[in-house]
Amino acid sequence: MVKLHKSKKIKYIRIFVQIISLIFFIFFFVIGKIELFFFATFFISLILAIFLGRIYCGWICPMNTLMIPVSWFSKKTKIQRKGTPKWMRFKFLPWIILCIFIVTMIIGKIIDIQIPALLYLLILSVLFVLVFEPKMFHNFICPFGALQSLTGKFARLTERVYIDSCNGCRICEKTCYTYAEAVIVPGNTKKANIDPRLCHQCFDCQVACPVNSIYYGKSK
Repeated sequence: MVKLHKSKKIKYIRIFVQIISLIFFIFFFVIGKIELFFFATFFISLILAIFLGRIYCGWICPMNTLMIPVSWFSKKTKIQRKGTPKWMRFKFLPWIILCIFIVTMIIGKIIDIQIPALLYLLILSVLFVLVFEPKMFHNFICPFGALQSLTGKFARLTERVYIDSCNGCRICEKTCYTYAEAVIVPGNTKKANIDPRLCHQCFDCQVACPVNSIYYGKSK
């Protein structure tokens, strides 16, 4: 019963933060200040990722917040496909999209036309998960996720595993598989390993672990 209470508490706190963050994004979009608010929030989180991991992706990002219910609907209606197409695994793809995004913003400033590049990317993310699993967008498409992975890999605080108590049940791996694929249980060790470059710090794997082998903190 303690485990269930803990999982519900963390889940509800994250959902609350996500909803509040989405409301702020919508508010600043309506008043025409979305670019300032987004970039300020994102770059602060980019620095914080060095200390706290990719909390922006798991708790704040409006794209991820909207992708979760859309992905749920897509899976329930069996629209969503499994597996990652080979073309999508092109490692420079998110950086190309980032360059296009930046150029679009610059052109908009030069010709004095408001080009809602952020809105286009938001719509793309939602439409994307109607067909493909969210992990494909997070790991192979999203330019902001690519930037977060650069600082996130140095995170002092992140989801980690007590190797001695991990029984290799793969429940954490299955929990993370759809959204980030950050948790892997190699066949040779049968011990969970969490990649901080990909981990969204959503705590789903931690609350799902039946032997309490996952914790958020420093390396021990």
